[in-house]
Amino acid sequence: MHFRVAVTLLNLALFAAATPFRSRSVTVINTCPYNIFLWSVGDRQGARVTLVPGAAWSEAYYKKADGSGPSIKLSTNPHDEGDLQNDIYQVEYTVHDDGRIQYDMSAVNCYSHNPWGCPFVHEGTKLEIDNPTCKGFECRPGDVHCRQSYLAPKHDHANRGCPSGGALTFTACSG
Repeated sequence: MHFRVAVTLLNLALFAAATPFRSRSVTVINTCPYNIFLWSVGDRQGARVTLVPGAAWSEAYYKKADGSGPSIKLSTNPHDEGDLQNDIYQVEYTVHDDGRIQYDMSAVNCYSHNPWGCPFVHEGTKLEIDNPTCKGFECRPGDVHCRQSYLAPKHDHANRGCPSGGALTFTACSG
C-alpha cells in the first residue's frame, strides 16, 4: 500500500513538472485515505469524477458566460450531487482578461448545516498558488471555524487575488 501511494505521489510530481500549461489550470490532489467525488460547475455541470487516494484531477481555467469563474465541488458522499449539497466543500476561482485571478476555498454549504460534517475538516485543506508574490490558504486539521475558508456568504476575508495569475493546487487531507 505504501509503495503504491509513493509511486502515485511521484507520478503527481512528475505530472506537475511536465505540464506545460500549468499556470492556467487548477488541480485537486487527494491525499485522503478515502475516495473524493468532484464535479466542476460553470455554466453547466461537468462530469462527476471519483478521485481515489493519491490521485489528482486537473482542468484548464475557463470563464462562465457572465465572466465569473466555476466552482469545483468536492464531497466524500458518492450520492451528493444536485440540489442537496449540504456536505460539499468548494474551490472557486475567477480569471480576469488582464491575467489576474481571484480564488478561495468555501465551506458555506456544509458549515451552516453541520460544521463538523464538512468534508476534510478533520484532516485539513490547503489551496496553493504557484506564484511567489501571492498567498494561498490553509485550514489545519480539526479547525472547524477556519477563517481561511468561506464559512458564510460575504465572508470576503477568505478571498484572495493575484495580479499576475498562477496555477492553483487544492490538497484535501493536507494535515
